[in-house]
Amino acid sequence: SLAMASSKSALIQSLDHARQKGALQDAGLHGRLGDLGYIDPKYDIAVSTACSALDYLVTDTTSGAEKCVKFLRDRKLGRATFAILEKFKHLETQMKKPIKTPGNVPRLFDLIQPTNEMYKSAFYFALRDTLVVDTLDDATRIAYNGNKCEWRVVTLKGQLIDKAGTMSGGGKRVRKGGMLLSGQKSRLGGGGSGMPIADVSMPKEETEKLEQSIIKSSQELKLTREEKKELKSCQAKLEKQVENKQNELEKKTLMVQSLEQQHVQIQERIKIYEPKCKLSVEDSKKLKILRQNAKEHEKLLEAAKQKAKKLENVCEDVQQQIMNAGGEPLRNQKAKVEEATKTCEQASKELSKAKLACKGLLKKVEKARNAFEEANEELKQLERKKVELEESFKIIEDGALEVIQALEKVKALEKDMSSKVSDMKKVYTQMRTEQNKFDKELIDVENEIDICCDDLAKAEERVSTWTKKELENKKLFHTFLPQGMENKKVSESNENESQDGSDSDSESGIKKKNTKEEAFTSLPDLTTEEAKDIDLSKLRDKIRALKEEVDKMKKNVNMGAIDEYLKRDSEYSLMVKDLEGATLKRDEARNACDSLRKKRLDEFMSGFSVITLKLKEMYQMITMGGDAELELVDSLDPFSEGIVFSVRPPKKSWKNIANLSGGEKTLSSLALVFALHHYNPTPLYVMDEIDAALDYKNVSIVANYIKERTKNAQFIIISLRNNMFELADRLVGIYKTENATKSITINPAKIMQKQNQLSKEHRDGDVLHDCTNTN
Repeated sequence: SLAMASSKSALIQSLDHARQKGALQDAGLHGRLGDLGYIDPKYDIAVSTACSALDYLVTDTTSGAEKCVKFLRDRKLGRATFAILEKFKHLETQMKKPIKTPGNVPRLFDLIQPTNEMYKSAFYFALRDTLVVDTLDDATRIAYNGNKCEWRVVTLKGQLIDKAGTMSGGGKRVRKGGMLLSGQKSRLGGGGSGMPIADVSMPKEETEKLEQSIIKSSQELKLTREEKKELKSCQAKLEKQVENKQNELEKKTLMVQSLEQQHVQIQERIKIYEPKCKLSVEDSKKLKILRQNAKEHEKLLEAAKQKAKKLENVCEDVQQQIMNAGGEPLRNQKAKVEEATKTCEQASKELSKAKLACKGLLKKVEKARNAFEEANEELKQLERKKVELEESFKIIEDGALEVIQALEKVKALEKDMSSKVSDMKKVYTQMRTEQNKFDKELIDVENEIDICCDDLAKAEERVSTWTKKELENKKLFHTFLPQGMENKKVSESNENESQDGSDSDSESGIKKKNTKEEAFTSLPDLTTEEAKDIDLSKLRDKIRALKEEVDKMKKNVNMGAIDEYLKRDSEYSLMVKDLEGATLKRDEARNACDSLRKKRLDEFMSGFSVITLKLKEMYQMITMGGDAELELVDSLDPFSEGIVFSVRPPKKSWKNIANLSGGEKTLSSLALVFALHHYNPTPLYVMDEIDAALDYKNVSIVANYIKERTKNAQFIIISLRNNMFELADRLVGIYKTENATKSITINPAKIMQKQNQLSKEHRDGDVLHDCTNTN
């Protein structure tokens, strides 16, 4: 308000004046926190709403703050809250830590530019990790993680969600201007701080003038405050009157609207029923006949009345004669009079019957006419519906034919597709079996290729060694033989080819029978005679055959199998490493889960023991001698099976809560609620007619417990029992008048005080009256 703002500005000015004058020169006063930093105008409303400490006064030390408080107290200038910088040093490390916010939403603290780095801790103390977003939807999405509120979030419109889950701010009246905006000068003309720093001291005369002006302004301020209070009271009264008038106007407008709607409906009904009220030709004929009959009956009635008058005249004459004469003639005349009166009564009865019959016939005619018209309208509607149904039936038949044709096509396609699918399945199974066979053969071939590659490598090594040794043997052979002997050896070899053929064939057959490993072994040491018997041409042919076999094997062997093996081996090693990492993570997660489960079990069991003990105590207190107990179905795993709530009412046996009566159930459940409240109190409870099944004694026990023992919570109880709501702090009554529900609140304590005052006044008045009577 203006008064608050003016008082705050006067307080700050007086503190600034005292600091410049010298009384608070050593206090280390820097000024108002909101004037010690700048923020973008976009976040003005957000910071003014979220930071209630912007009006705090910043000092260096507690002693300086105490000096300022003493100064304000001595001069009765008002109250102020101080933020002491030396108390915020522990927040510097926490302030500088990087923080991860959901969706990288900025902190409001990071958007403030302090005039000096020393003020950062004060701003962090005021804001902490408050986040700022654009809309309320973003705020609720960021603040809540499930049902838990984890972040303090404020919107640009001033809507604040606190960590406790409470929501405030927003609306038409929004806080703003609590802090200096970027590009704006300090409100008091200072540069780096919220208060101006003046080196020149002011003279005493000026200070005295300023003090006198302050006193005058304070007196004027009081007067203006009183005027403002009066104006506010008048404003409140006028606002109430305006609200009442507006409510009355709304009611009248609603009444007018409803009457207009009724008028329109009545006019529509008149239009509907006017043609129905017109008579048909037959009905008009019947009506004419009935009217003629009524006229005839009226004529008969008039004739009967005339006869009755004549008879009455005769009766009068007779009575006069009787009065004159008497005797038997009188009796005869009485008899005649009685007969005449009987005939008159019969005639009047017949006439009334005829009138009633006429009215009944008229009503029947009207009913018949209405029924006939309604029947005609219903017949027309039925004919229309019949035509519409026939058209829709034709459309449905056409659509059904198309659907049937399409269904037959689909069935034919389904059969074809099913046959094709079955064929494809057969082909797929065959291909699958063949593929499996090929895979098996491929694996076998790869194994054989590996074996052949190993054998080939060994054979190549042996062939190379054998060729080397053959060359060495040839050289040695030629070196040791003389030149003549060589020619002889050749001729002898040519002559003895036929003789030695059988031997060489037998030797070659024996060698062919040997394995490859034995064929390519190292050459044995031969004697000269054995060396003479060796046929070199056969050996060369064998070498050629072996080379041809090696070339054929190279064509059939997959030379890329080794590279594939190396790739698969590297992939296998990587997968093994991944598996080891996954197993480590799994073990860590499993250990964490086990620790959390253990923690949950420990906390649950500790809370369970506390609640069971308190439940016993509460139930014994409520029932005056009963007993209640909570038992785990599975003590090893309490979260799997649940809890059994067994109760022993006073002077009865143990029973499950499901087998108790209504009152016993309410008492046991209330005992459990109070035990839970003792363990983990909640601020608000709403109870709907908990005392419906309780007697007077138990209702008073429960009400007194709620009144005395649960003062740290608020109970909203819906009740119809007077001994329950008599103990309430507030009573809210709900009633209905003028088709609208209304409520009224009552403070019983105030009513009791007024009643006691009235009773005292009444007693004092009675005493005075007795005194006057005695005098």
